[in-house]
Amino acid sequence: MSFQHYVYMDKKDIKAYIKDTSTPVKFIKGVGEARAKQLAKIGINTVMDLFEYFPRDYIHRKIEPAIFELNPGDSIAMTTMISWVNEKSTKNGKYLLNVGVSDGHSTLICTWFNYPKDYNQKFKPGNLLWVSGTLSEYNGQLQLMHPEIEFVNEEEESDFWKKREYL
Repeated sequence: MSFQHYVYMDKKDIKAYIKDTSTPVKFIKGVGEARAKQLAKIGINTVMDLFEYFPRDYIHRKIEPAIFELNPGDSIAMTTMISWVNEKSTKNGKYLLNVGVSDGHSTLICTWFNYPKDYNQKFKPGNLLWVSGTLSEYNGQLQLMHPEIEFVNEEEESDFWKKREYL
């Protein structure tokens, strides 16, 4: 989970809303009850918890490498176009979904085992898809196993970064 929303306050606001570091986060201007519940899920209950919280990871979503420059083990986050979709069953009866995604020059494969049933209808060749994960290699082909994904509306691509969900 990443935080992309910041509340800026001047010193008088801080003094008015934060009496000490044991103050529950719900009393911070702009947080409220609903956001405090979301923060509690990741262990942030007080102002001190907030000060001591360091994100586990950061994905720079605006720098997108070319697929041909990538290697197994690289962590990536990039906008791609769906090239093809292939669903098949394995020997033990489980389903496997492979989705080929391209940056316009090269292709990598996104693979899901035991995926949600509606996935095979969601992926349409030509649609934009943001993918994130750690690359592996299978049969000489770069692969993302169970990547994080977001569908990108082509008309709204310029607003993509503004409309992302945040706490």
